Amino acid sequence: MGLGAGTLLAVLGLSGTLLVYGTEVDAWLNPGLRQVEVGASRASLVDLVAVVEQGLGEIPAGLHVHEDPRLAVEVWLDPSARRRAYLDPYRPRILGVRDEQASLVGFVRALHVDLLTGEAGHRVVGVLGLALMLLCATGLARWWPGRRSWREALSLRRPLSGVRGAFDLHKLGGICSTVLLLLAGLSGATLVFGGFVTGLVGTASEPLPALTPRQEPLSLRRLDAWVALADQALPGGRVVRIQLPARATEPVRIRKRMPGEVHPNGMTFIHIDPAGAVMRVDDARRASRGDRLLALRFPVHTGVLFGAAGRLLTAVGGLAAAWLAATGLLLWARRRGPAPQRHPSLTPPQSPRNANASP
Repeated sequence: MGLGAGTLLAVLGLSGTLLVYGTEVDAWLNPGLRQVEVGASRASLVDLVAVVEQGLGEIPAGLHVHEDPRLAVEVWLDPSARRRAYLDPYRPRILGVRDEQASLVGFVRALHVDLLTGEAGHRVVGVLGLALMLLCATGLARWWPGRRSWREALSLRRPLSGVRGAFDLHKLGGICSTVLLLLAGLSGATLVFGGFVTGLVGTASEPLPALTPRQEPLSLRRLDAWVALADQALPGGRVVRIQLPARATEPVRIRKRMPGEVHPNGMTFIHIDPAGAVMRVDDARRASRGDRLLALRFPVHTGVLFGAAGRLLTAVGGLAAAWLAATGLLLWARRRGPAPQRHPSLTPPQSPRNANASP
């Protein structure tokens, strides 16, 4: 079981390292799909949605607008956002459509989130986050020098070979990355077990009342008007996502990132009645303490909370998890292997009395 957990933690660590720079890597691997040439002006959201409806014959489930103007606008073609169309917002046209898991970064993201096994794998990932925290705590307790010399506890013994060398490399790698791994395990587990964490810290958000069911199809020609309503209700910030209702009783949800928010996609939501009224504004800057704590999970897990340096350290932490798993496996294999055999020339000769002794 320990070997299996170590292997899965290595997989999560390596995949997490890639995902820290997932958007950049995906744009580099798929420039024709993800990158656009910046033009003088951007098309309206209504025009972009019309391109999708006319070109694909599908009604979008949502849109994602990146902060980087060189990246294409993503149009979600299903509520799970797995099928996406990529649009050039300066020259309204479809650049391509893909299943996200068919891309390298999308596959790695699914591997990291649920080990490609759905909800059951997602929960396993959460348990592995808790296990990572436990391993950090027990490893730190075992290493703690106490009255011994700290210099000795932080040194590599020479020659660096065999079980002793592997142990020293494992020890130093763990000590240097303990804080990073603890943060990764804690934030990852709280993201998975969000319902439990929400009940623990409390939240001020209340469920929205259900709307009177619409008698006519949702008209996406009002998309720009809904965004204008959201900007009027809460000026400033940047619209990041627009989630269109899947049912006739749901509102349009417009997600914004306001100045001062640390979440890369923002945690401010404006709920719009498609008939043309603002139902509620959830401004992350005025959220309760519990809601603010919940909003920190993703920025901590991805490292964006601490800027470029935080992202780099988070990527290093992922590599450290794989390193510790590899050196831990090496230690396990060395200790379970056969005892080293002495060379015959090093075996002391038996005395005549011992040689003739009966067994």
